[in-house]
Amino acid sequence: MLRIAVLLVLGSMGAAQLPAQQFDVASVRANKSGVPRYGFSPQGNRFTATNVSLFALIQWAYEMEDFRISGAPAWMKSDHFDIAAESEGTPSIAQLRLMLQPLLADRFHLQLQRQTKELPVYELSVAKGGSKLKEGRCTGAPSPANPCGGTSGSTRGTLIGRAVSMQTMAKDLSGVLSRVVLDKTMLRGEYDFDLTWTPDETFSHGPGDPDAPAADSNGPSIFTALQEQLGLTLKPAKGLVDVLVIDRAEPPKEN
Repeated sequence: MLRIAVLLVLGSMGAAQLPAQQFDVASVRANKSGVPRYGFSPQGNRFTATNVSLFALIQWAYEMEDFRISGAPAWMKSDHFDIAAESEGTPSIAQLRLMLQPLLADRFHLQLQRQTKELPVYELSVAKGGSKLKEGRCTGAPSPANPCGGTSGSTRGTLIGRAVSMQTMAKDLSGVLSRVVLDKTMLRGEYDFDLTWTPDETFSHGPGDPDAPAADSNGPSIFTALQEQLGLTLKPAKGLVDVLVIDRAEPPKEN
């Protein structure tokens, strides 16, 4: 078991900031079950991750899509772990992300750098005919079909949002397209939307779903669906993108 202080680390990850909330106890154990299911559960003063790779933990802790992380050795994606941590008080999700960063540095000897690079991006903007988005409303119990205040989706080509900002939509589209999407819509409200498209074969099947049927080849691409269903467009451009470069990491020792 381990006591971990919260640090916000920038640059070479050596400058400590925000010495506030902390994990009082934390355990990290290898998961060799071989099952395809995995997940994160940040609730109250507890953070748990089950059957999760170090690469996925870094993605969650730093809010980075996989295509913005480089330098990862193969074991960082193939080896899986269980993490259980507790803290005093009730930290927010943002605080839990910060709290996970030094835990990974301590247990996995993780060293990484933030860099900014000019890369291809997409700009999300309103189409000529105007936005077709609906004003956001949160009603009923949260569920995949009603992700109140958030989004849910499927690798088979759906993205559902309830009372979410365009920044949130842009971030979700970044994950789908493996390219950063910048919000240029100038829409400042919160919106509801249901987006359906035909995914590229790469996105047809998700983890733990190897036999999922492929999408209808006659359906619209995500670019066409955005314009026809939501009145939005994606245009290719160049932009400055924050990335993470991994310098070092080691498998952890058992608690």
